[in-house]
Parts: sequence; structure tokens; C-alpha cells
Amino acid sequence: MNSTTAPTNTSSEDNGSGYHFTIISLLIVLIFITLSIATVAGNGIFLLTFYKDPLKCLRTPSAILIAGLTSANFLIGLIVEPAFVIIYVFAFVYVDGADFDKFYRFAEVFTFITMNSSFLIMLALGVVQYLLIQHPRVYQKLVTPKSSVIGLIFIFVYSVFFSLLPEMTGINKALFTFVDLVVHNTLLTVVIVVLYMMVYFAFRTVAQQLSDTNQEESSNGQRPECERERQRAEKDFVYGTIILTVVLIIAAWPLTITVFIAIFHEWSLRVWIAYMVTLLFLLLKFAVDPFLFTRRIRKYRKSVVLVMRRVCSSSEPEAPRAIYQRESPRIGDTPSDSEDMQVTVIHGDNPMTQEHTAVA
Repeated sequence: MNSTTAPTNTSSEDNGSGYHFTIISLLIVLIFITLSIATVAGNGIFLLTFYKDPLKCLRTPSAILIAGLTSANFLIGLIVEPAFVIIYVFAFVYVDGADFDKFYRFAEVFTFITMNSSFLIMLALGVVQYLLIQHPRVYQKLVTPKSSVIGLIFIFVYSVFFSLLPEMTGINKALFTFVDLVVHNTLLTVVIVVLYMMVYFAFRTVAQQLSDTNQEESSNGQRPECERERQRAEKDFVYGTIILTVVLIIAAWPLTITVFIAIFHEWSLRVWIAYMVTLLFLLLKFAVDPFLFTRRIRKYRKSVVLVMRRVCSSSEPEAPRAIYQRESPRIGDTPSDSEDMQVTVIHGDNPMTQEHTAVA
């Protein structure tokens, strides 16, 4: 979180706490290294899957936003977490050195960029889901893969601009950190919670209406299998994003509360320990995000399995291959988050060994 700008060596000034501070710092360094590896590996696998796109289903607007969210998480594991490991090492050698200050500011800027981007992409994803459910015509007009890419660019540009405000305007860094804490870590997360509650209730209303209609069609034998698959895919995606939101709130709010306490009270060893525990808990969220999402949504899970099989295969001919066929293709249509697809997975060179599945 952006509040990682808290001094890492403040608590060592407490009398008799130097030994405990050193032990805790070493433990934190080990945890940072572990989280960095897990975050890079998990999010890297998802980004590779998005790039390969074996089922040709990851170029929808929502999938692009998820890829942007995963990219922000990946940079947290690749740059932010290792940077703070180096900071802890430097803290014992260059406590007030100019090199230490420059590197600390570098890590600070990347923290603002990546974590604010992650929160803002969650907000954008909620808006897209709400439009898809509540206002499908508006969704069809405004939400496209191109608009999703433009939205991601805008989010990252805004995050870079905001993180560099102290250098561009000369604003006091303490005030800047407080503003970020209020705007992004508090108000933004509250808006995200409200938005996803609206998404959930809108989805429940639409799902109930469709359920009543489907019961009538099923009794007449008119409900196609592809319609059931599409509705199941929409349900999976909505619930998957809601799970990400719940995890975000559980991970972010404890750190936000801790930092507010630290701002209005003096730093002590206990406050610093609480701060680091909640910070590590938030960083754990960025590591588990891709696993939560792929576990919930079938088309992402199937895509990851196919890509990992190809990566782990010793020879290319034995890797599974996929043949795709979308339901009712129309010329000029853009990819939709609720679009169905028939997939045939062929294992190795044996055309008799096939799996047929509908992916939505």
C-alpha cells in the first residue's frame, strides 16, 4: 500500500528494542523474499496464459482489465517487494545516506504506481460488470477491447502522475501520504465495496428473472445448452470479481487503520509491528489474486492448464492442442465477456483422444 513510506528504522530508537527490531527485520526480509517469488510466479503464469490465449477467449474487455490488474500485481512482486528487501539491508549500513534516500524514493514511487493502479483497475472492472448486467446496450456501445486498453493506459498514467506530485509541485510528503491514504486507500475502497454490492444485487435480480424464464422454456424443451453455459460463465465471473473485492477489503483496511493510528500517535515498536504485519497481509493478497480468479472462472482455469501443459511438455507434438468454434459468429462482432465457445482439445498426435467442452 502507499503507506509503505513509513520509516523502517523509527522503532529501533526505542530503548531496549534494538535486538527485537533486528530479529523482526530479518524475519520480514525472508517473508518479503518469499512473497516476491510467489507474486511473480503466480501472476507471471497468468500473464503468459493471457499472451498465449490457447482457447481464444482472453481478449474480452473484462479479461483485458484482469490482465492489467495482474500486470500491476506482477510489478509489485518484481520491483516493489525486492526494493524494500534492499531497503532493509541498506538501513543497517546507510541510515541517512543520499543513496539510501534516492533508492527509498524510487521504491516509494513504484509502490504508489502499482498499488493505486491495482485499486483503480478493480474499480474499472466493477463498472464494466455493472454495465454488462444492468445496462447491456450501453455496454455494447461503450465497452470494447480497445476502450479497455485505453482505460488501462489512463489508469497507469494517472498513477504515475500522482506518485510524482511531490517532485512536480513541492507538496509536503507527509501531507501527500495522508491525501493518498484518504483518497485511494479509504474513499476508493469504500466506492469499490458499494459498486460491487450494486453488481451483486443487480446480478441476483437478473438471474432470478432468467431463472423464471428458463423454467418455462425447460418445461417446453426450448432452453438450449449454450444458454445455460453462458449464464453459468456470467455467474462465475461476477462471483470471482466479488471474491477479489472481499479479499481486497480484508487485506487493505487493517493496514489503512493501522497507518491512521500511526499518523495521530507516535511510532512505537508495537505500532511498527502492527504496521508490518498488516502490510505483509496486503502483499499476500497480490500473490493469491490470480489463484483465486482462475480457481473460480472455468475459462481462465482451462487456459492456464493448457498453457502449463505445453510449457511442461518435453516435446511439442505431445502438447495438447485446441480447436475453437464460437456459437453463432457474426461478422463485425467484438468479443464479449458472455460469449460462448466450443473447444476441442486434442492430446498429442492422436486424433482419437479428444475432449469437448463449452467455455464461456
